[in-house]
Amino acid sequence: MTVLITRPEPGATQTASRLRALGFDVMLEPLFRIVFETPTTRPIDDYAAVLFTSRNGVDGLSRLYAPSTLSRLTAFAVGDRTAETARQAGFDTCHSASGTAHDLHDLIVSSIKDSEKPLLYAAGRDRTGDIEQRLKASGLEVDLAEFYRTEPSPALAPATITALTQGRIDSVLLYSRRTAEQFFRLAEQADIYDGLGSVNFLCLSETICDYVKGKGHFSCRIAANPDETSLLSLLD
Repeated sequence: MTVLITRPEPGATQTASRLRALGFDVMLEPLFRIVFETPTTRPIDDYAAVLFTSRNGVDGLSRLYAPSTLSRLTAFAVGDRTAETARQAGFDTCHSASGTAHDLHDLIVSSIKDSEKPLLYAAGRDRTGDIEQRLKASGLEVDLAEFYRTEPSPALAPATITALTQGRIDSVLLYSRRTAEQFFRLAEQADIYDGLGSVNFLCLSETICDYVKGKGHFSCRIAANPDETSLLSLLD
């Protein structure tokens, strides 16, 4: 079975390693490129905690601060893998919501009470959801800082186009609606819709799957939980 990985680097290579270890053939087609930025924030010690909704946010922040500095802060992460990335970056204390942004909101609200310090949301420029607004509505002060942005790929690689046209790709991993939109945009640009009928689209959320179904009669499956382990389990 050949799996097409669409997430940006370095995550694409990490996912490829996981899949190869499980015996799958893989092709890498990162549909976006991560570009890190340096936003203006308060001094890092002025924050009560940092919240992350992606590993890219962790990578963006950790580029700017030494592990010894981050070790003094508490972090909150949307999922276990993001939490593990935060710990590797230097956060000694990192709480994982092991779920969605809604779960992360509830975890933070239940954990932080009567803090006079604000929270720092290490986010990307292109994002879904409004966790910072929901936290503010719950009475917490939140600074939103964009530590990275994503740039779309201009076209599918020739090898990917050939493999899709010849029906050699069994499954495509889709991690966000934006990634799904980009995939179908580039597939249409390459005029290869006819080669997608046999592809299984494996989606991290129902929102992504609904978009895929809206593009045609495509096979689509949804991960039981919004994390990569659940997504990859759809390949079993």
